[in-house]
Amino acid sequence: MDALCRSFFLLSLLLASVVLAQNVPSPIVFPPSQYWDGSDGSWSSFSIRVGSPEQYLRVMPSTAGSATWVILTTGCDTNLRSSCAESRGALFNPNESTTWSDRGFFGLELNTNLNYSGSGSYGLETVGVGLADGPGMPLLEKQVVAGIIIEQYHLGVFGLNPQPTNFTTFNDPQPSFLTSLRGQNLIPSLSWGYTAGAPYRLKRVLGSLTLGGYDNSRLREPTQNFTFAPDISRDLVVGLQSITSSPDGGSSTTLLSSGILTYIDSTVPYIYLPIEACREFETAFNLTWDETSSLYLISDAARARLVEEKPSFTFRLGNTAQGGDTLDIVLPYDAFDLEATYPLVQNRSRYFPLRRAENETQYTLGRAFLQEAYLIADYERSTFSLSQAQFPTSDAAPLTQDIRPILSPTLANTTTPTSPPKPISKAVIAGSTVGGLAFLIALLALALYLLRRRRQQKQQAAREKASSAASDLAGSSPSSDTLPQDPNHKHELLGCESGAELPTPPEKYEVDGTDPPQLKDIHGGRSMSRSPLGVSSSSGEVMEVHGSHVVEMHGEGTAAHELMSAEEEGGEGRVEGQRYYELEAGVPERDEKGVRRERVRFSWM
Repeated sequence: MDALCRSFFLLSLLLASVVLAQNVPSPIVFPPSQYWDGSDGSWSSFSIRVGSPEQYLRVMPSTAGSATWVILTTGCDTNLRSSCAESRGALFNPNESTTWSDRGFFGLELNTNLNYSGSGSYGLETVGVGLADGPGMPLLEKQVVAGIIIEQYHLGVFGLNPQPTNFTTFNDPQPSFLTSLRGQNLIPSLSWGYTAGAPYRLKRVLGSLTLGGYDNSRLREPTQNFTFAPDISRDLVVGLQSITSSPDGGSSTTLLSSGILTYIDSTVPYIYLPIEACREFETAFNLTWDETSSLYLISDAARARLVEEKPSFTFRLGNTAQGGDTLDIVLPYDAFDLEATYPLVQNRSRYFPLRRAENETQYTLGRAFLQEAYLIADYERSTFSLSQAQFPTSDAAPLTQDIRPILSPTLANTTTPTSPPKPISKAVIAGSTVGGLAFLIALLALALYLLRRRRQQKQQAAREKASSAASDLAGSSPSSDTLPQDPNHKHELLGCESGAELPTPPEKYEVDGTDPPQLKDIHGGRSMSRSPLGVSSSSGEVMEVHGSHVVEMHGEGTAAHELMSAEEEGGEGRVEGQRYYELEAGVPERDEKGVRRERVRFSWM
């Protein structure tokens, strides 16, 4: 039975991990909108639902922001509202929402180092992922939403940073959408994986955004890990050690020779570099800086030459500005061949997404860079990683999603940086799934096992105690020849030729402090007294046995002995509070079947 309990215990451990897995949520795949939006290029946007009833909007992921920004109805001129609303990803009207909780106007406080400015109408509102509610499409209440109208952000943004928003003081922080998901156990960690998509690849490859994990099918090894910078407003900092360019089959040209520390920010499309590097680009690709739009515009002739030469640009990245392990991210010219539209420029124009940085705080790798790079951020370990983005080889062979969770250190039981984590196989997920259920079942199994062991120990102790008592009684019992024997009698004691073993303790009397009472023979009325041994008789035929406990045993013989109540035969000499029993022995008496029987009365205190 012990082996069975142990087997059950081990089986419980194997089965039970199911509960843990039930409690470990899966990553959320944020579906792209299928639209390509923007006045500064063609970008794969993402769909959200805001307000009650729901209003459907398209936004761009922001690796720097933490709140959700939406374009208000006042962000478009009344006469152009229809076309303007479409170009800006649709408009939000808080007056039509029953769940809007206004908090007032506040500065946007994002990209201020890049000279972006403006304010928004902030409030708490219901925000949902995707176009419909359902599994993997959460809808969260009381999320920070800012309504904006400024043109610097032509589309709204969806903040991926988990930093909270403080409206007036630091005593009432409002959690970000990512933090709310983690707090409600809807994702396995504060993490995400993102690539911006590439409209120039095949028939337009959409962007990919996974919350609480990443899509392993969208990255290509090798992967380079990085640690967060100490400034929480610029945490995704890498060392850009060099930029080189080479035409298809041509020699390489160095565009950035001295390494810099630069920030990755998908909120903006541009790449901000030192002025010296920008001049190298101007010379190599015949770029013209336009002061009005602050863009590098490209003439049709210059663009035709670049399309023909098909130069590629290699960004060498490390954890520091010089030395250490590095990773090369290669971008084709197509990733920089962008089109600007109104209101950024008056007329459609091709431009190169390069901007002159005024100081080192402006060094930035924007959304254009993330067309060819896959970025994974793990905020609970303060690490992130970059890989070359993976694309299908043909439209007929699309990539199959391979969503991998990034487990929180509290779930993974480790603080080792894992950006990206080692791929978590389905077997491992299933194994950790089976472990949780077993933990609970094992507790029950262990409790049952211990209770059973305790009961067995008590029973064993009782048996040992009884065995010890029986041994003591056997040692103090009178021998069989102290009782009258008859060769024709049968005894109830098995294995014994004659006599009955009657245990007797030291001398005891039935009434405290008195002489032994006179007892009458139950057959002939003769008196008899108890001897110190507990057995006395006047003729050796009638016997009274007094003892503290009698164990009845069967024996061989010709006479049958049995215990009977004294009251059954009308016996006398009963003392209040005592029980009397009769033991057949001594004087023979025949029963109705002619069997000889003899009786001796004894008392048990």
